Amino acid sequence: MMRVPLCQVQLSDKEISYAEDALNTGWISGTGAYVEKFERAVAAKVECERVVAVSSGTTALHLALLALDIGPGDEVIVPALTFVSPAAVVKHVGGRPVFADIAPDSWTLDTDHVRQLINDRTKAIIAVDLLGHSCDYEKLSRLGVTLIEDAAQAHGARYRNKPVGSFGRMSTFSFHANKAVCSGEGGCVATNDHELADHMRLITNHGMSPQRPYWHDVVGHNFRMTNVTAAIGLGQVERWEQLVAARNQVAEAYRQGLADQPCNRVPWPSGLTRRAGCTP
Repeated sequence: MMRVPLCQVQLSDKEISYAEDALNTGWISGTGAYVEKFERAVAAKVECERVVAVSSGTTALHLALLALDIGPGDEVIVPALTFVSPAAVVKHVGGRPVFADIAPDSWTLDTDHVRQLINDRTKAIIAVDLLGHSCDYEKLSRLGVTLIEDAAQAHGARYRNKPVGSFGRMSTFSFHANKAVCSGEGGCVATNDHELADHMRLITNHGMSPQRPYWHDVVGHNFRMTNVTAAIGLGQVERWEQLVAARNQVAEAYRQGLADQPCNRVPWPSGLTRRAGCTP
């Protein structure tokens, strides 16, 4: 039987040359120039003003909860169908993950069920754009709860003609090797809230004051992305449209190949879902 891989990483001469340049400069930690270049490139793609690069998509979610001061006694609504990270990071900060059902047509959060779960302890909703399908942000935004968009699996998707990652108080991305745009490992948090972005950057770098080295304003973490990782990621971001288009071609091939199967349950069967260029 032929084994079909989950993904195949596509690296070009661009990514290799950027990584070699990062190595040749000697700046391979999280303070190199490629980190800032990567952050600016991602911010432009997702149409957010600020991006904080971190070590993984899971770290990005963890950072988002820390920045919102979510902790013991707080509840965060997460989808029942997704990778473990959203629920795990809620537990890491001492909160309680509350599982909401998913809508059968999109496999993303069922807004009506989310509404039923909201109470005085609900501090946030982590809305996962599952497998490239965006959540219904028009409905979710009406619930009056802080929204964290987990766009880890949705590079290039759009909702109401806006890029996924531009909704909610903040959004998170993963650049793991199985993502359409990857850097091996790595992630980021995107937001238009400059104060929140500065606070997240402080947490990411050990809580160390940017004006006073080795003076720690808060208890932080080392969540930084390395310069080499960012160099690879920058090359991928510069090929964003090409890489997303290739994924959509594969999705279309599966859609056509499975169209006549009686057990076929493809989200948004009317088309190629809400990935790049597609809107509900």
